[in-house]
Amino acid sequence: MTLTVAWIRSFGQTTELFLASDSQISGGKRWLGSPKIITLNDCHAMCFAGETVDAYPLMIQARYATDGYDKAASGALDIH
Repeated sequence: MTLTVAWIRSFGQTTELFLASDSQISGGKRWLGSPKIITLNDCHAMCFAGETVDAYPLMIQARYATDGYDKAASGALDIH
């Protein structure tokens, strides 16, 4: 089971986005401390819940795809 939450905090002129998730993933084994949240560039993030064998490789592939494309990595491309 996965628990992931996101919330926005405003403090004065600053607005912050917080993401939190439990850290254990499984795929036949239990991996403690494995990330369920990754950043794609300075302002995009992705997290997953579900079958690790499907979701984790897809999330990592999305990260590598955006890192390998200069416009996505720099933030010049809207990756929604």
